Amino acid sequence: MAAFRQGSLFIPTFSQVRHKRVNIQKPKVDRLPRRLFEALVKPVFKPKGLKPADICAVKTMQLLQETKEVNPYEEFLFRRCLEMFETRKMIAVCQSLPGSAEQFKAIRNQLINNGMNLVHFNNNLMRRAVTDSKYVNMLPLFIGHNYYIVSDDIQIKEMVKVTKKTPQLHLIGALIDNRILTRDELMSIAKLPDIEQLRGELLTILGRSASKTYSLLGSHQQTLSVNLEQLVKQKQTDSESRIKKS
Repeated sequence: MAAFRQGSLFIPTFSQVRHKRVNIQKPKVDRLPRRLFEALVKPVFKPKGLKPADICAVKTMQLLQETKEVNPYEEFLFRRCLEMFETRKMIAVCQSLPGSAEQFKAIRNQLINNGMNLVHFNNNLMRRAVTDSKYVNMLPLFIGHNYYIVSDDIQIKEMVKVTKKTPQLHLIGALIDNRILTRDELMSIAKLPDIEQLRGELLTILGRSASKTYSLLGSHQQTLSVNLEQLVKQKQTDSESRIKKS
């Protein structure tokens, strides 16, 4: 204040300057010519080659695959797998849930008593068996640890009944007489009545229609015979009445 009173000039020790705020979240898009120029002049570096150790490892793996020996036991299991697809009419795919060996043995015995069997093949053999065949659509089912319920005859109802009582097996699909069915389709088929019952109902319906047709065709003859009998009786009564009058 003393400086202003005396008329001298007061110079502050700082000055305020206004700056524009930079938007770093949405940077400004470069124009097309600049982007084209940057794309053209972008340097192209030579790809780094593999290390000698990596090259040796790759060649070793290729050599092992080429000279891999055939496992006789694996080929035996593969032939059994192919035989299963060729001879069995029902192959149900079930995912295995945790369970002891004794529990799976009891399940196998229960299936054997019902005319079925419980087998196991690894997924590599199953994929190899169905690849390039008419069963190639079964590939998505071969995931995880699977068991297979096989039978020479189609026993969907018995198979579903056993799997419902065994929490260790979860039914996910089946191959029934060269047709792939889902779990829902198997459940709906299992709810249908027996084939013998359906045949009996069909025979009853056919016999009922045949008897109805026979009755319709013979109704005119029966009516005619009844009318003739009634006419004969009426003439006899008339003749007897005339005889009595005379």
